Amino acid sequence: MELTAVGIPWYRREEYDALRASFEDGDGLHDTFDEWIADAEKLECEVLDTGVRVLRVYLSLKLFRAWCARRNLPLVASSRARYATEIARRRASGGV
Repeated sequence: MELTAVGIPWYRREEYDALRASFEDGDGLHDTFDEWIADAEKLECEVLDTGVRVLRVYLSLKLFRAWCARRNLPLVASSRARYATEIARRRASGGV
């Protein structure tokens, strides 16, 4: 199956600090939302420049925790990436 879209985990300014504190690897994220958003937008542009469709997948801590719990996954970067990819593929194929 061809990858039609790539998802990038995306955070809201007002939730960034709480999300960062909740992630097991949160200390590895940027200290501030402004630092994070600058790098995230740069990554988004780099991916778009390759011709791949990018979908921002806004992360809700409640939904993400539940998704991880169902899969017995930790709240870490690899799980966030997997979550974003799954949601992006579902959206790209017309799912919710």
